[in-house]
Amino acid sequence: MPKQAGLTVRDLQEIPQIANTLAAGAAGLDRPVVWAHASEMPSPWEWLGADELLMTIGHCVPSEPEAQVGFVRALAEAGLAGVAIGDSSAAPAVSEAMRAEADRLGFPLLIISREIPFSVIARAVATANEHAELERLWRLSRLNVAVGAPGASHDLLSRVAHEPGQEVHVVDARHGTEIWPAASGLTHVVREALTEQMRPQLARLPARTRLEVGEWRGTCFPLPCNRPALLVVPDVAGPGFDPFVVLHLASLIGVEVERLSAERARLGQEGARLFRELLEGRLDSDSAARQLRKLGLRRMPFVVVAVPSESPEASDGFGDRGLPYVAAASSDCRLLLVEARRLEATVAILDPPAAGVSAPIHALPHVPDAAREARWALHAAVTQEEVLVDYASARPLFLPRTVTEAQNAARTVLGSILDHDRDHGSDLVASLRTYLECDRSWARAAERLGIHRQTLGFRLAKIEGLLGRRLKRSGDIAECWLALQALRVVEESPPGAGGGR
Repeated sequence: MPKQAGLTVRDLQEIPQIANTLAAGAAGLDRPVVWAHASEMPSPWEWLGADELLMTIGHCVPSEPEAQVGFVRALAEAGLAGVAIGDSSAAPAVSEAMRAEADRLGFPLLIISREIPFSVIARAVATANEHAELERLWRLSRLNVAVGAPGASHDLLSRVAHEPGQEVHVVDARHGTEIWPAASGLTHVVREALTEQMRPQLARLPARTRLEVGEWRGTCFPLPCNRPALLVVPDVAGPGFDPFVVLHLASLIGVEVERLSAERARLGQEGARLFRELLEGRLDSDSAARQLRKLGLRRMPFVVVAVPSESPEASDGFGDRGLPYVAAASSDCRLLLVEARRLEATVAILDPPAAGVSAPIHALPHVPDAAREARWALHAAVTQEEVLVDYASARPLFLPRTVTEAQNAARTVLGSILDHDRDHGSDLVASLRTYLECDRSWARAAERLGIHRQTLGFRLAKIEGLLGRRLKRSGDIAECWLALQALRVVEESPPGAGGGR
């Protein structure tokens, strides 16, 4: 690939036909010059853009040394390539303070001979950059070809990396995952620093972000797509990346990210349908196993993980890490079926406020039982304010193993108010559940139920009388709460469910 072209201040300064003297700022001679513009405005940095050369006969240059220092500093902060001052009577003398500031900032300060028209400089810059623009168009066309070339999605970065002349990375700013693995991936430390820096800006990623982690340096550019994804360009020696090429590459890769997300969404819908059929017992084991293998779930045992419905969606995190799963929404939580060996990685990606995990599944007909176990374990995790409860190790908490056990537990404690609700059309069970879910707050429970606090008081007194329990005793409260969770398992189980493993 041809070397990136482009005129620099050094190139301009060394053109024999442009008689000039470098007065200061030698450290900045390699600054690129994309345009040369003459201006005598009082604040020329407000009218010129980055990498442009200011040409002036001196009217805009202040005469006082202190003001000259501010003049150079303002030009440098605006990103100009340098300043070329005509050697004429209109130009004030360049002070030592001005030269020192230009040297400190590495901002080239050229003195142009009065015999050289500014149009010569402008023409030289335009001619040189015309060739650079042609080369840029060539590179963009090569990028288009590389992105559109046939090949697997994971080969995308390897196909385009040689066009810009360096490796790039595509990173999810929320999960810190590389959407496509590059030849040499970013370290965990760099990705963690990136997510930490971007966390407050996920809703609107900045147009350009510098990232420095130890000795690593790079620049991040947002991709035009529906997930918070970034094109990460590490610093390299040499001319570096053409900013226009970077933006074009970000647009091309953004389209590919959207295509990948759409494919994952399609597979997610297919997995959700399959999982629901397993939960409802409408699919034979052989057919289910074949479909699960197509979705990447090949190695038993499996487990079901239950997380709160409001937990953030993490399908991108699973996809980027190559972790297979199927998920389905329940009435009060989200359920995921994953390989047991990948449980730790699954929970790390989900990062839920609470999670419940079923006992290992060794046969697909047991998936409905596992879902009930996971849901029960989630309720236990929420109640005990724990991050994770594993049903297999939490059985001492009297968790029901089957729907039949759940029915017995609910009936033993709540039978009298269940019968009362059935015979009188009352809402005692719902009132008790709401009261306990609101941590026994009369005001919050009454508001949620849409009744007066006094009405709630009458209902609670009725409940205590029917149950023969006191809602101020910890033991009675615990029994009622566990029975209500068992009742939820029964209510959410399909008709006919009941046996164990």
